[in-house]
Amino acid sequence: MERGVGTKAGVYDETLILDDTRVPWLSKILGLHADARLKKDEAANLWPFTAAEYLRIWRRCVKSLGIEEVATSPYQNRHGGASRDHLLKLRSVQAIQRRGRWAVDASARIYDKPGRLQQIINRFSSKWEIFGENVREHFPRYFHTGTCPLPVELRRSWEKASQEKRS
Repeated sequence: MERGVGTKAGVYDETLILDDTRVPWLSKILGLHADARLKKDEAANLWPFTAAEYLRIWRRCVKSLGIEEVATSPYQNRHGGASRDHLLKLRSVQAIQRRGRWAVDASARIYDKPGRLQQIINRFSSKWEIFGENVREHFPRYFHTGTCPLPVELRRSWEKASQEKRS
C-alpha cells in the first residue's frame, strides 16, 4: 500500500522484488512472517523490534564475527547488494540501478564496488563462508524452529560480546 510519500528522487512505488535465485524461499517465509504478525495485530509492524534494538543486535553480531573494520553500518547492505549482484552477474548494471532506485548512473556507480567486495570475501570467507552457506541453505528450517546451530567460536564470541555489554 502506498503512503503517498515520494522519495527524494520522486519515486512512490518502493516495492522490492524478492527474486534472488539463491534464496527462493524468501518470499514465502516473509509472507508467512507478515501473516503471523498481522494475526496478532492488524496494525503491527513487520518486525517486533525497533530500529535502535536492531542496530544494537547488529553491532553485537558484527563484533562477534570479528568484522568491525568492514561492517560499520547496516546501511552497507544497500552497497553490498549492488556489488554482490554485479560480482555474481545476477543482474545487469541497469537492473542494479533500478533495484537500488538510483536515478542517475553516477549514484549507482558509487555503490557498485565488486572489487572491494571481492577483497572482503577473500579476507573473511574462509572463517565464516561454510556457516553462512549453511544458514542460507537451511534458513527455512531455522526460521520455523527458531534455532540455528552456531559454530563454537561464534558462540563464544557472542557470549563474550554479551558480557562486555553488561559490564
